[in-house]
Amino acid sequence: MLALWLAGCTQSVSNPLADGFADPPPAARPYTWWHWMNGNVSADGAEADLRWMHEAGMGGVQLFEGTLATPRVVDPPLIWSSPEWGGAVARSARVAQELGLELAIASSPGWSATGAPFVQASDAMKKLVWSQVEVPGETAVGLLPPPPDVAGPIQDISAAHPDQGHALYKDVRVLAFPSVDATAPTPTVTHGASELLETGMMTDGRYSAATAVPIGPEGRANLTFDFGAPTVITAFELGLNAATGFGAPPMPQAVLSVSADGRDFRTIADLPGNTAGLRTITFAPETVRFARLELTQRPGGGPPAPSGTVAIPAPPAPDAFSLTEARFSGRARIDQWVEKAGFATTPDYYAHDTPGTADVDAVPAADVVDVTEFLQADGSLSWVPPAGRWTILRLGYSLTGETNGPAPAEATGLEVDKLDADAVERYITRYLDIYRAAVGEELVGDRGIRALLSDSIEAGNQNWTPRMIEQFRTLRGYDPTPFLPALTGVVIESAQASDRFLWDFRRTISDLVTEAHYGTLARIADESDLTYYAEALEDRRPQLGDDLAIRARADIPMGAFWWAPNGRLERPTLAADIQGAASVANIYGRALVGAESLTAFGLPFAFSPADLKPSADHAFALGVNRMIIHTSAHQPLDDARPGFSLAPQLGQFFTRHETWADMARGWTDYLARVSWLMQQGRHAAEIAYFVGEEAPVTALYSERPFEGVPQGYGFDFVGAEGLRSAISVAADGTLVSDGGVTYRLLALGGSSERMTLATLERIHSLVGEGAVLAGARPDGTPSLGDDPQRWSQLADELWPSGSSSPHRFQDGMVYESLDEALRETGTAPDWFAEPAADLIVQHRELDDAEIYFVFNKGPRAFAGDFSMRSSGYRPELWDAVTGEREALAHRTAHDRTLARLEIPAGGSAIVVLAGDDVPASPARQSMAPGAELDLNGDWQVEFGEEARSVAMPRLISWTDLQEADLRYFSGTARYKRDVHVPPDALAGNPRIELELGEVGDMAEVSVNGTAAGIVWTRPYTLDVTSLVRPGDNSFEIRVANLWVNRLIGDAVLGTQDAMAFGPTYTADAPLRTSGLLGPVKLRVFASPAP
Repeated sequence: MLALWLAGCTQSVSNPLADGFADPPPAARPYTWWHWMNGNVSADGAEADLRWMHEAGMGGVQLFEGTLATPRVVDPPLIWSSPEWGGAVARSARVAQELGLELAIASSPGWSATGAPFVQASDAMKKLVWSQVEVPGETAVGLLPPPPDVAGPIQDISAAHPDQGHALYKDVRVLAFPSVDATAPTPTVTHGASELLETGMMTDGRYSAATAVPIGPEGRANLTFDFGAPTVITAFELGLNAATGFGAPPMPQAVLSVSADGRDFRTIADLPGNTAGLRTITFAPETVRFARLELTQRPGGGPPAPSGTVAIPAPPAPDAFSLTEARFSGRARIDQWVEKAGFATTPDYYAHDTPGTADVDAVPAADVVDVTEFLQADGSLSWVPPAGRWTILRLGYSLTGETNGPAPAEATGLEVDKLDADAVERYITRYLDIYRAAVGEELVGDRGIRALLSDSIEAGNQNWTPRMIEQFRTLRGYDPTPFLPALTGVVIESAQASDRFLWDFRRTISDLVTEAHYGTLARIADESDLTYYAEALEDRRPQLGDDLAIRARADIPMGAFWWAPNGRLERPTLAADIQGAASVANIYGRALVGAESLTAFGLPFAFSPADLKPSADHAFALGVNRMIIHTSAHQPLDDARPGFSLAPQLGQFFTRHETWADMARGWTDYLARVSWLMQQGRHAAEIAYFVGEEAPVTALYSERPFEGVPQGYGFDFVGAEGLRSAISVAADGTLVSDGGVTYRLLALGGSSERMTLATLERIHSLVGEGAVLAGARPDGTPSLGDDPQRWSQLADELWPSGSSSPHRFQDGMVYESLDEALRETGTAPDWFAEPAADLIVQHRELDDAEIYFVFNKGPRAFAGDFSMRSSGYRPELWDAVTGEREALAHRTAHDRTLARLEIPAGGSAIVVLAGDDVPASPARQSMAPGAELDLNGDWQVEFGEEARSVAMPRLISWTDLQEADLRYFSGTARYKRDVHVPPDALAGNPRIELELGEVGDMAEVSVNGTAAGIVWTRPYTLDVTSLVRPGDNSFEIRVANLWVNRLIGDAVLGTQDAMAFGPTYTADAPLRTSGLLGPVKLRVFASPAP
């Protein structure tokens, strides 16, 4: 038969690429997170989990401690770091080693980030705090008010869940500067038509007490401010407490308007919310009598629950706005200084330049006096200021109050200071010692526990550390002391100088997060012989950080993506996160790109591999080559199924208690085959795309997909650090990364409209050495520390005034736009589709082959030519579902190969261009159909372990059966029947395929007692050529559905046959079509002679 002939040919010719595709090695196999939930741990259960994972075709497992209101049902619970817990970890490490599974541990209990009960306050995350007084000159200052020591995001605002046992305050500096007397009179404040509000708490600079402002119809409340006379205002500060985090309602909207007469109001500013609870705005001076603040509470909270599911209880909607401050000023302040100083974040800092009108209220930097040496132990200042009025600013630090989580209470403590390398080293050393004590030194490193993983950081903002001033001087090259008042909103020197100092300050925080936190974790992991995996920010801009530089510290950079209908990752920030991880690997020379994969919300136990495949394919097309399923919750109990999950509404449900657990190998083999191919060779790319120095890629492309490069061209994101350390110019003028990727040109995009001198110098050097640059001249530097004359000189050399585009600079060329550069350099697309289609392609280059993974993101099927910039190779279609290889119909033209592809919406195809001597199967279209047997009836079906038998004269969904125990059945049923195959149908060694039609949800087929394989996605077809014989044949098809129907049945019947440890479905939820649905056919294809 053809299959046997192909097998013989394959054995005679070595082809490592094909061999790895046929039987992927462990490094190509998917991994999974493994959550031990709230002490519900059994050593026996853990071993059973691991043995199932190995049998299911997994390559590794990554251990997390967690809880999401998880009930404790295992008695006694195994508490993190206890001897009993340690025994379970040790046994797991031994079993993982025996099975060849890579075992990793998360960098803390919970999923974020680096915290534990043993972290002391002195080593915890910190923020800057201050107190301020105005004093007359030539008089002793005396006692200074103490800054707040409250743990929270800013000043005396408390953390959402502060650790009350750890208060901390330390002084940093005491600064004095001449006061500017420009305070607006305190207005009267009216709520609604006539309710007069007390204004004392609104203007005292404190945020611990609040005024409740009732929320009226349509979620609104209006406050009217009457200054009594025309008054100049130029800044406004709004303290507004609001819940944040998962499930919380959207932050209230705030709009400020002004009026001369109290009737006609003109909007002058929106005040966007932030996680600190303090909003600030500066605008050009306005002379007004009245102002109005309109507050709107938008509806919503957590993600909406799909129809038929039990919604997670959300915090109740507030009935009043919690107003802590509403203060106007006639003296300009730094616009959005709360975010600019790192107490919170904003998506785009360049969109919030402080207006130049603020210059008139600026304090000259030379007038800021450091009087710290005069601060006494009792808090008094033994300093006499010169004549005039002076502002005394006492600066210190306290804690943010952030704790690791979500973790069991016994494993929860303060998050370590991410800006202090020594504190991080103390933390991670002690943390690893807990695991060493549990498993033994011999099972940490290259055996047993072999990796350390940092999930996406969700520890909140931090803007101080004890050595901040010293670190700033080292990293930025100047003393920040005179500009420290800018961290409290004071304009120093000028509006531009203050904004640039604050850019330097944020960059220092970002650099320290990269080096002190992630760099230290990477170093300690390396010293411990542990592989280090690291995600970064994942979703928009949860805190300050450079998500490319962070992941460059990892051995395996990671991103994250969620399941999405039809595979279209509908949240652009997650696509950017994946592209960022892949870019780091390609730029810095990392072989693997990991992804926290397929997280889902709101559909408990409702995902088959066929449902997940399109999202996984999208991630492969973006560059992932190690899938890490999120998640496989540990199952300590064998009599509770489906059992534990991260939460019934959150995550994946990939465990040994899944209905299709013994069929999982079909799904994992697919992921492994694709991963194997995506791990080969080098990324093929034409463009190194510089994203700028202001924002992470997850913020730059958070709302709209990245569209900076035309379709058909490969690219990698590169940051400032990558340009400096991992990109060089080859002799032919191409750019080469440390990862071996060759780029035709460097494009300026993202936030590159401003550029530091160091980055400009690097680009100047690259172009001078022969590189091609595409992009317009930046507007200037964002940094206060740069030499403006030197910056202008270099920019003028690269972009001479009055020069046309393109123009030569030394050995390189400069173009004004990417489109122009591609056109003028003759850089043709790497690929294109005819007809045009919404395809995403990952192209890998090998020395003797080309691999294209093509994902159809569009809503319609694609059928047409796929044109590749390559010739001389024979194209083949490699089917990762079946493991088969098929010759593709193709033609060549103009040094391109055009292969005919058919890809359904949400589907994928793998095209391999190779010149090897191992023959592929003939193209399917060259195989003539022969006999066809209809197998739609006469099946005997046995349900579950009890083998309850039901005759099915025609195939129907189990949900159409009358008996409740079958209609709501979840599990595996066996379909059996005999089939007579006429001997003449098998003449000529044909190929024989069994087509199952539609299946709900997976099936395993055996013919004449021999396994034929697993089908889990369309077209649900198996090659049974070697198993079918002339005459009578016995067919058995094991079909598994999902847990959904049983969970719905429990809600309908009031039973609890399924145990999910949390609410799932309502009684009116729609049932999921289940079983073998057909049409089932046995088809015979006549094959051409070999």
